[in-house]
Amino acid sequence: MNLFNDKLHKGKEGLKKFSRRAQEKVLQKLGTHVGTNDPRFDDTINRVERLDKNLHTMYNAMSDYILSMEQMQLASVRMASTFESLLKEENEEFIKARIAESYSNNSDNKPQTKSELPVDNETLKVVENFVEETKILEQWTKKVISNTCKEMIVRPAGEKLKEIPGLHKTIAHRQQKLLDYDAYRRKQDAEKNPESEQSLKIATKLESAHSKVNSVTNEVITACATIENGKTKLFLDGFASLVACQTMINLRSAQKLEPYLPMLPQAAPALCMICSKTNEENLRNVAADTKK
Repeated sequence: MNLFNDKLHKGKEGLKKFSRRAQEKVLQKLGTHVGTNDPRFDDTINRVERLDKNLHTMYNAMSDYILSMEQMQLASVRMASTFESLLKEENEEFIKARIAESYSNNSDNKPQTKSELPVDNETLKVVENFVEETKILEQWTKKVISNTCKEMIVRPAGEKLKEIPGLHKTIAHRQQKLLDYDAYRRKQDAEKNPESEQSLKIATKLESAHSKVNSVTNEVITACATIENGKTKLFLDGFASLVACQTMINLRSAQKLEPYLPMLPQAAPALCMICSKTNEENLRNVAADTKK
């Protein structure tokens, strides 16, 4: 029976709180009553919300970077493999044509035409080796570079983001306590006799509500400081890791693929276009425009 009465009492108290807070919220929205303003608290929350937004931006951008990096390497494999298939097909078609020509010449007692393959075996071997190198680079990028990005950039950002939802719950709890405080403050302001028993009860509840608001406020501010701690290091470490990953992708690609250039004289026109003075000037112009 006592347990039932306790639950009934708690239920009534909960209903009173809900009604009091709902009424106070409506009055504040209507402008009938002005809620308590705490600039220091608001500034702290704004900083954390900005950090939350920045972390999400960094997390999403790095996830896109990893995906794009892997897709670029995979596209390189597919493109190289496509050219390999096309060049082998050229030789196969040539051989088929020569076999057909051979049968025709033999039946007509004509001499066979001597000719070379469209793609010589040495060049075809270069193509095959290049394709294998692109496959190795693609796997290396996925297993080494992507995992490094995830470990050094994505994971720290994700761990920091996990701290914020708990803070939002505490902020919401503080808001409920603040509505209690504002409601009692409004009732106290409405009391005409500050010495009455009712007025003294309200003053006691107001003091208690104020104490609870301060307690939760300090809890939120401490949590915010914990979340903000190390954010500069997190961003700087993330940037340095990005530079390391991007540099090693380009460096390893150059080390593995550059030796193929002397084997392919057909690459000369493309290299001349890439390294032309005009393109270098365009690059400098782009860089200058970006700095403006």
